[in-house]
Amino acid sequence: MSFNIEVRKKQLHSLNQYINSSKDKVSSILNYLGWNGRKVQENAERIRCPLNANHRVPIEKIEKHVQKCCLQSAGYDCNEEFLSDPQAPSSSSITLDVPKKIDILNEARQLNPKFRPAWNGLDPDPMTSDRIISTFSADERLALYDYCVKNTVAPPIPNEFLTNAEEKGKKEESLTEGERLEKERNAKRRPVKYKSVHTGRNKSHIEVMREVIHNQMELFQDYLKDKKRDEEEAERHRQQELMEKAQAYEQFPQSDSNVVYDYGIDPFETSDNSFMESTINGNASFNVNYDYDADIPIKIEKDCFPIGSDSNNHRAESEKSEKREGHRNRPTSRQLHRDRDRHHRSREKDRDHKRNYERSRERRDYYSRRKESYSKSIRRY
Repeated sequence: MSFNIEVRKKQLHSLNQYINSSKDKVSSILNYLGWNGRKVQENAERIRCPLNANHRVPIEKIEKHVQKCCLQSAGYDCNEEFLSDPQAPSSSSITLDVPKKIDILNEARQLNPKFRPAWNGLDPDPMTSDRIISTFSADERLALYDYCVKNTVAPPIPNEFLTNAEEKGKKEESLTEGERLEKERNAKRRPVKYKSVHTGRNKSHIEVMREVIHNQMELFQDYLKDKKRDEEEAERHRQQELMEKAQAYEQFPQSDSNVVYDYGIDPFETSDNSFMESTINGNASFNVNYDYDADIPIKIEKDCFPIGSDSNNHRAESEKSEKREGHRNRPTSRQLHRDRDRHHRSREKDRDHKRNYERSRERRDYYSRRKESYSKSIRRY
């Protein structure tokens, strides 16, 4: 029983700590916003939303809330693009109620036997273009469009779209042949600064289109020149980076071709028995010198050890022991095959070294040639 009481006290203590920390957070937020807790708790007069009884909204925000709640109840999102508001009643606008739309669609269904209906007659008027497509079928939209166009007047054309081409054509047609020739003569007699750009006649449609195409092609040529200039600049930067990389590559120390490996040689390719036996036993080292200019890829030489060194002493002792034991230390067939495989692997590694060396030399020659060509092009410009 006492154990349960202690656990309960710990739970209450942790709950009090959580409540106090939450109060501190709320008070810090209110202080940051410049609010007071008492004023926030004093609720303003609120009323219920006419669309949802669970919503209680202040009086000053009821209009915005009703609009937003109406859109949400209809399945719309506030971030969608809504259709424009209808204009005031005029000859260019029309209002269609539900019975009128039903009559229009029934009439269209009778005229078209392949008419496809989609509207159920209960959905409200859509407020977005996507909702129009999902509410009405293509045939229904076409029927409503035809009815609206037939029973309304087109709006007036804005002034910026008006042209005087027709009026000018009528004036030209009203002139006689003598008046037209006189007009051309007077235009030629005028001084150059008073002459109009187009004298004698109006431009035909082909001439106008030719000028438009000419202007567009000039703009396109300017665009191509700018693009080519940018590409040349980018290529110049790239060449400069390549030159820097080539210079940095030339600064690296060249690898030494004198590499020492302890791979051994083929015991069947030598006539020196002591040399072969010491090689098989692994007691000899070889200095592998790569001569890349010669036809033979490898040149193997014996190391010359100084007199009195450990290697010479060990070699002498091994020769004495071999003389005493006779043929006991002769290599087995397995050892011979193993040494032959080791020799072949060493040859393959030597070929790889030579191939890598040739590639690096070709790369250095390539960058040096690029450097010379780039320096020549710079001197030329």
